[in-house]
Amino acid sequence: MLQELKLLDTVAFKESDIVTEELPRVFVSKKFQLRLKLTVTNTTLTTGQTYGTAIADAPATIIKRIDLRVVGQGKTKTQLMKSISAQDLIKQSTYENAGVQENVDNAPSGTTSTGAGDTISYGSYDLNFSIPEIAPMAFESVDRAGRALPVPNIYSPKDMTLFDPLVYNPVELIVTWGTISDLRGSATAGVLTLKSGELKVVTLDLPEINAGKSLNARIPFMINREMSKEATNTGASTDFRIDLPKGNYIRKITIHAIDNSAYTNSIINNVKIVVNENLNKVDASFNQIRNENAKMYAIPFSQLQTGIAIIDFDERRDLKGLLDVTNVDNVRLSLDINAPTGTSKVRIVVQEITPQ
Repeated sequence: MLQELKLLDTVAFKESDIVTEELPRVFVSKKFQLRLKLTVTNTTLTTGQTYGTAIADAPATIIKRIDLRVVGQGKTKTQLMKSISAQDLIKQSTYENAGVQENVDNAPSGTTSTGAGDTISYGSYDLNFSIPEIAPMAFESVDRAGRALPVPNIYSPKDMTLFDPLVYNPVELIVTWGTISDLRGSATAGVLTLKSGELKVVTLDLPEINAGKSLNARIPFMINREMSKEATNTGASTDFRIDLPKGNYIRKITIHAIDNSAYTNSIINNVKIVVNENLNKVDASFNQIRNENAKMYAIPFSQLQTGIAIIDFDERRDLKGLLDVTNVDNVRLSLDINAPTGTSKVRIVVQEITPQ
């Protein structure tokens, strides 16, 4: 099947601001590749000055949130298809893409002066729409580790998720930009300045799908929706609750455990997914879930991302093992969580499969 990788648009950089860019609507897309270019100007250090400490996962940390907002035909209410940070995408890429995406931080840090000048940092963060991977005959014969499946998976268009921008108007990408403190901690004031930046939106299109068809005749693919939320932990709890979205199908929940700004495996003891207050769909320790992640994604346990545990219901990537919460009163995470050593938070990214 023909695939085309093309520049779609560019989102301007505005430090500590929110920038909305209306995107062109052309072809059905598998993903948007968001390409960051960030220029930092530094001065020559004098005695007692410092460029500061590099923030983990910089420069992705400069993109605080990415929202993909659409309005459906004949509707007035907007919908968010994606609401996620670039750091979330970096963490997920280790599992989904067998390695982190480009994320190169070239700005100076520490107390060694580099002399006055500019440095350029780069990043590439994918907003994925396609599950499972599109092929000429939508057919999967091996698992994620490359092992042959005893029974191959065969898909039909209605079992795939893709993004068809032509059924929406407008399509907007909303970027929340951070500040220099999101790249460097405890830097001396004035020694580092965010000079310029841009975020190019590159689309991987499938121009043969729905080509030439009217809106009413287009194949209605499902949508891979990803939303994030955070909850602050102020003390130990055996039932620290975070509500999950209901009304659709949950494919995956990525849990980020953070204590005193650092990712950690020791703040969360146990994880439950509770439906209607009495049915446990998951009841496992944080490290039990991480052990399953190592097996499922074929990653050595020692190389898993610290502080990340993924509950993945779609083991075969065929959209048949999803958690059905279309008709429930409530669904939530219930965490057994330790008292933090500093400011602690649990961040989750929920991936839902919803109608287009």
